[in-house]
Amino acid sequence: MISLAFARGTGKLTVTGPPNANIAPPATNMLFIVDTNGVPSVAPFVQVSSNPGNQPPRGAIDSPAGDVTISAGQPVSFAGSGTDTDGRSPATAGSSRAAGRRRAPRPRRAA
Repeated sequence: MISLAFARGTGKLTVTGPPNANIAPPATNMLFIVDTNGVPSVAPFVQVSSNPGNQPPRGAIDSPAGDVTISAGQPVSFAGSGTDTDGRSPATAGSSRAAGRRRAPRPRRAA
């Protein structure tokens, strides 16, 4: 557990991140607030990054709107939207194919 400096505000808490990657390497971590009795809060996940200017894009899948059941090998197309606040990721779209068990090919005899 790492203790971090913080400042209280009206309805908010500003936390100062760890000073370097030796204290907290870049990773997704849980941030707990512990009261004077030692009782922790529910912890949100926070991303500790060595390059905070490069933020991950935010995306959403719009179609299909819910869960879809498909057979192995059947294609599924999807559509969505996304934003990249720092402009470092190109926009992409795609489709996928369901994974499934495949038989290994039989060895061929040399001619």
